Amino acid sequence: MAMALATVYALTMENGATLQAGATVLHELFHDGRHMLGVPCH
Repeated sequence: MAMALATVYALTMENGATLQAGATVLHELFHDGRHMLGVPCH
């Protein structure tokens, strides 16, 4: 359950803060995924 909540948080709220510097491709995948899920992130 905790892992599921952490995943939901990472996909919807954290906006790439836990990604390493230079991981812009991964950040953009998360960003686009939020848009596809209908989560406002701007």
